[in-house]
Amino acid sequence: MTISLGEILRLLLSAEPLLRTGPTASAIGLGSYPLPLKDWWFCGSQVEVGPGSSFTSANECRSSEIPLDSPSIWISDILNMGDPAPYSVLLALICITSVIIVWLLLNRVLTSPWGRILKSIREDEDVAQHHGHDVLRNKAASLALGAAIAGLAGILWAWKLTGIGPSFMSPSSTTFLVWAAFIIGGAANNRGMVIGAMIIILMESVFNVLVVASSPDLPLYDTANQVDKVFIWLVSEQWEVTKFCLALLTIGLVFRLGKLVEFAFWGTIVFAFTAWMMNGERALQSATNYAGEITISGAGMAYVKLLLIGSLMLFSLKYNPKGLLPEVPHRPTRPNGGEDA
Repeated sequence: MTISLGEILRLLLSAEPLLRTGPTASAIGLGSYPLPLKDWWFCGSQVEVGPGSSFTSANECRSSEIPLDSPSIWISDILNMGDPAPYSVLLALICITSVIIVWLLLNRVLTSPWGRILKSIREDEDVAQHHGHDVLRNKAASLALGAAIAGLAGILWAWKLTGIGPSFMSPSSTTFLVWAAFIIGGAANNRGMVIGAMIIILMESVFNVLVVASSPDLPLYDTANQVDKVFIWLVSEQWEVTKFCLALLTIGLVFRLGKLVEFAFWGTIVFAFTAWMMNGERALQSATNYAGEITISGAGMAYVKLLLIGSLMLFSLKYNPKGLLPEVPHRPTRPNGGEDA
């Protein structure tokens, strides 16, 4: 329900005239605003920046040959970077500090009496209400705390993007990825959430490189071509993929590999059904170019990224439903004769 309300709010605000600014008249969103602390990062606190001064912008301080006493120079000297540290380093330091503060705050909350009340509500609302706890009020307070943390994350994200638009808050690039990190890392565990977020971000970074790898001189160009070929094989050779799944099914039955049998069985059903429904190449005409060849553009690779992340979520829910770092890693086995004692 919250995802639906978020989408409704996004669509309504996209038509709000007060949120239409930018370099062109047709731009929708907020952009071209001054970045916080940029002047201080490149010019320092002792240098005036603006009209009438020797430096009219922070970028001039960065490209200046005059030695300046600025944090970017300090970080550059410490890391031996040569050039002034980029502005993204400042944002990274702020993000790391924010993660540590939120981590400590949530750990304190979870170990407090209120945190135990929230856990009891999560396990059984009726029992918690029977013990005198106001379920609705505690849920609202928990939602408010989560919204505050999400608001802080949105501020840092808008800071990184240097602009705000309605399109970048689509569920496929925000809620879906956060949910994937939550499922993969582990529920009710701060460490699991951080690990899951790192996995999703690293995967997204690699796929962003694959999206732009359109020429041989760019990194991961060969890898992008291999992904392209596999995707084209899955789309255009449905019967071949079905035969491959049948082969895996046979291997699983012979060696009694239950998980492989289940995976191959449903793969055979899905690809056989799609091959029959597509009925040749009629359904592929809209996905081909003028030469009749199936290709993957940058947008197509983005869909492959979502496909793989969704598959990773399904595998995690199927074979590791508690995530990589669950709230309770394992429960001790009951000793023999414990009930008699």
